[in-house]
Amino acid sequence: MNALRRLTLLVSLASAAVAEVQARASKPAAPKAPESARVGDEAPAIDGSGPDGNGVSREHLRGKVVLLVFWTLDPATKSRMPLEPLRELRRAFRADERFLILTVCLPNGVDESDAWLDFVARQGKVDYGGGEVLFQNDPSWWNVFDFGVEEPTTARRYGVEETPAYFLIGDDGRLDAVRIPRERLRATVEASLRHAR
Repeated sequence: MNALRRLTLLVSLASAAVAEVQARASKPAAPKAPESARVGDEAPAIDGSGPDGNGVSREHLRGKVVLLVFWTLDPATKSRMPLEPLRELRRAFRADERFLILTVCLPNGVDESDAWLDFVARQGKVDYGGGEVLFQNDPSWWNVFDFGVEEPTTARRYGVEETPAYFLIGDDGRLDAVRIPRERLRATVEASLRHAR
């Protein structure tokens, strides 16, 4: 990644972080206990920004079956994202435009956006059987960083207490599955896609 592009990304991410801090300062304190997302509920909002500085809205997700994955950066390995099972799912459903993987990196109490950007950039070009695509620009695998350093807001809304954590949002914007065990990911996605429009 050239220096100018990296600088642009960092400025976008910093702007999003400042906006998040300002928004929090103007709101009353949120409860500390995680909420509990339940099957059938409308999927809670997802805060954060992608490598391009853009956020994700519910409207972006409408009509898609979304595997939502919460993960954290590990100081030793620089990742606790379960890449291989997600790559297998991306490969298995590559021809189905209704399927989307959305990974949300949660900070560990400090701003790790630079480390997250480095992780995403290091993935480089990937090929899931349909031709090479740059990981950070994959139209079927979005990466987001939640800037809620003190308490990630998206994780709280979903009741995430440990990572990785997997949720499935149906094409109608409602939760089809919550806290999915890793070994059930493929079957859960398949079932949701069978019922999707």
